[in-house]
Amino acid sequence: MARGWLDLNVTTYVLLRPGTDPAAFAAKIRDVPQKYGGDYLREWGSEYRLGIEPLSRIYLHSEAGNWLGPKGDIDDVLLLLSVGLFLLAIAGTNFVNLATALSLGRAREVGIRKVAGSSRRLLVRQFLGESFMTCLLAAILACGLAALALPLFNGLAARSYGLGDLFSPAIGLVMAGLVVIVTLLAGLYPALFLSSFRPVEILRGRFSSSGRGLALRRILVVTQFVISSLLIAATLTAAKQLRYMRARDLGFDAEQVLVLDARRVKSEVLSGRLLPFLDRLAAHPGVESSASLGAVPGRNGWRGQISFPEGWPEGRSLSLEYAPAGYGFERVLGLEIVAGRSFDPARPADASTAVVINEAAVKEAGWGSPEAALGKGFASPGSGKPEGVVIGVVADYHHHGLQERIQSMMFGHRDANGYVALRLDGSDADAVLGHARRVWADLFPGYAMASFFLDEDFESQYGTETRLMCVFGVFSLLTVFIAGLGLFGLASFSVTLRVREIGVRKVFGATVAGVARLLAIDFLKLVVLAFLISAPVSYILMTRWLRDFAYRTSVGAGTLLLNGIVLVLLAIAAVGARVVRAALADPAENLRHE
Repeated sequence: MARGWLDLNVTTYVLLRPGTDPAAFAAKIRDVPQKYGGDYLREWGSEYRLGIEPLSRIYLHSEAGNWLGPKGDIDDVLLLLSVGLFLLAIAGTNFVNLATALSLGRAREVGIRKVAGSSRRLLVRQFLGESFMTCLLAAILACGLAALALPLFNGLAARSYGLGDLFSPAIGLVMAGLVVIVTLLAGLYPALFLSSFRPVEILRGRFSSSGRGLALRRILVVTQFVISSLLIAATLTAAKQLRYMRARDLGFDAEQVLVLDARRVKSEVLSGRLLPFLDRLAAHPGVESSASLGAVPGRNGWRGQISFPEGWPEGRSLSLEYAPAGYGFERVLGLEIVAGRSFDPARPADASTAVVINEAAVKEAGWGSPEAALGKGFASPGSGKPEGVVIGVVADYHHHGLQERIQSMMFGHRDANGYVALRLDGSDADAVLGHARRVWADLFPGYAMASFFLDEDFESQYGTETRLMCVFGVFSLLTVFIAGLGLFGLASFSVTLRVREIGVRKVFGATVAGVARLLAIDFLKLVVLAFLISAPVSYILMTRWLRDFAYRTSVGAGTLLLNGIVLVLLAIAAVGARVVRAALADPAENLRHE
């Protein structure tokens, strides 16, 4: 059990007595490490303060590690919530759009009901009741579809929810509340709209030729396509950033590198058997080189280590990431040595006094160039690490994902480390893996061997971005489909209102192509307007999202233009058939009907 005041690698959980003020408790313990470890901290040139946070915030809100289990991310929750609300908003506006567009078909019904003595209040109640039944049925179907889609959602969100989580009482209350809210928000306007019809106008047939509510329906369609455009832009940007990260030169060679994880082996067992283990692995013809490492790319070394570069003022320190490494680590990882050399087994002093640093450490230390850094020293305030004389400098590489900037790194020699990396010749990886298992079972009996390929493991750092792209992609398809239904409804309603106009134009010689173009332009204008509204918003939101990456692509005009092209093509697909059918209609039939 760790008992030191300066054991920085542990998290302490404290159960406060009932009635204890957390703020007062935090104030009392804040300076305890300074009080009991002050001399040591002053040698480090640093300060150490304690802080507390509620246990309920650890899973979603804490930036510190959660030693009780896995951590979630409040940003992921807010993202899924936002996308869900977007979908709900689009569906709601589409419901209003289609309900009011169908008003022509129900106008005579409303007129007869009013003539028969029905009040507006009764009509509003009737139409709200119909909206409620529609929403209730939709909620039931949604629960069934959600149960079927739960495995897909778990895959997208990297979670393992079950049916019990989906049908919990809390979810039931949320669904019930949504049914009521959506009924009121989406059903109230159609109810008021339909109940406001004047029976005299309706029964005389005047209402059927009016364009009542057309402006509102256009606004709703524009709103839907604005939201759809935002999600499409988000999908395109996430995909572009993911391609950028995968295509960028990482500065090391992750291909054909097999890593064996020996961190669970007891240190005394590992230190006594690791060198024979490496020798037996290297004897396999499929292994080009091997080395032990304290950290491989994509896995943390000792981050935040304090060291004093030579030539710096007393008390001023540099923070870097320290990684113990065995002989030949640079060959296995494919690192480029830009100055000096790596650890040499023929030089015994390297094992205790030499270090290798990266170019970022040279720059941060202010030593001018990699060549100038050779022979310079680092001093440690602690037990000898991280310190030593610089014998070599490796070119900067991305030890972590492109979400982070390349930080200062130092490699110190140690024979026995938790990771064993093997560079394979690419001929038969399965044979090497089988050989490694046999040697492992011989030298480390009782310990399970874990292994992974370095390129696949490093790629896992982009899991959040991959899931984000998939989530946006799936929901973009849903929103575009719903928005397309709304545009189709508007097209049907608009064409119905313009039946006489279409017939007259064709009688006077208008061609089918001319009529179709006239009708289509009206709807394309709405989509173009939606794009013009969404483009600057998309640019701002996606630019802000990309700021979370130290190395990033840009939104760019090409992304926005592609977004606009997709919207136009989707609009054409949504209304094309209805417009062409109206243009092909017999004008005599249309005018006779009118």
